Amino acid sequence: MSRSNVGLAGSRLTRLWRYLRRGTAAYGVLLIALLLTALAWYYVRQNVEVQNRARFDESTQATQEAIERRTKAYLDAMFGARGLFYASNTVTQEDWNDYVRGIEPARRFEGLQALSYAQRVDPENRETFMRGARDEGLPGIRPDLNPSGERSAYFPLTYTGPLGDANQTILNYDFYAEGAHSKAMDLARDSGEPRATRMVYVLSDAPSGSTADLALRRGFFVYLPIYEEGEPLGSVGERRRALRGFIAGSFVSEKLLAGIFEGSFDPAIDFEVYDGASPASTPPLYDRDGIRRAGKRGNEPLFSKESRIAVAGHEWSLYFATLPAFEDGAESNLPLLVLASGLGMSLLIFGITLLVVRSRTRAEIYSEDLERLV
Repeated sequence: MSRSNVGLAGSRLTRLWRYLRRGTAAYGVLLIALLLTALAWYYVRQNVEVQNRARFDESTQATQEAIERRTKAYLDAMFGARGLFYASNTVTQEDWNDYVRGIEPARRFEGLQALSYAQRVDPENRETFMRGARDEGLPGIRPDLNPSGERSAYFPLTYTGPLGDANQTILNYDFYAEGAHSKAMDLARDSGEPRATRMVYVLSDAPSGSTADLALRRGFFVYLPIYEEGEPLGSVGERRRALRGFIAGSFVSEKLLAGIFEGSFDPAIDFEVYDGASPASTPPLYDRDGIRRAGKRGNEPLFSKESRIAVAGHEWSLYFATLPAFEDGAESNLPLLVLASGLGMSLLIFGITLLVVRSRTRAEIYSEDLERLV
């Protein structure tokens, strides 16, 4: 091979190496641009997810706080009723009716089925109480004696209101004969604090669309003890001896909880309340859309959350889950737009850089060729 051919080959290799070395810069620019695009896409996608999570968390937190405020307001009404007995030596049926009308349960306390007074009647006073009830045209204590004989104490509901058809049926009914009620009443008596029953069925007006006049609906009772004034209350034994009776509130859970969501809760989030610490093993008190989701597998929601609150000493479990409408609204085209824009810009910058490299390489080649000719 002649020297001229060797020189020509070397020149071409030099030019190729120069082009490749400068072209590396263009590919480096492309790589950096693609990395920045990926980072931008990841950041925007995470930001969208954080915003959706914040929307979900804010809704669930607001709901839990609304439940706590509402139940506290209902307990305050019960404390107000107890104040009647501490403010006066005698509370009459008329006094009781006036108080119940005054708190406007239908408007201000949705779900409060009845506000009642359960009077303590010791066994030795049972017959006297029964004669007085008959004289007033009221039913006697129900249920009557246990099959085994006298109960240790009776707590008939002597006052109740508002006096609708459902509530009149419980006058002089002694719920202490039922296990769920006696447990809550004993806890209230010994602690001096309001205590709620587990889920029980509450006699109420039938829901709209029903052919019946009355219906048993899911709910609970709360008992607040009343003690004889001036009696010592320092120990459990003293509180038991001083017990005068209970303020009893009966609640329909569906009506109580449904009122929380009117116009203030995200309709794309399901909400369920369970009577106990575990939704999987406790009965539901309320289900917003009637479809149980807590503890169910398959079709996992985008977000879900369980929490617990104490209502008058009894634990409830709250379950929240996003519905398809939430997930549809959570989908955003912004991350895809950022990705597509970033890819386009990356390719554009790469193309421009590559053109500059080629132009510079060609200019140098032309300059070298001219110098060789001269």
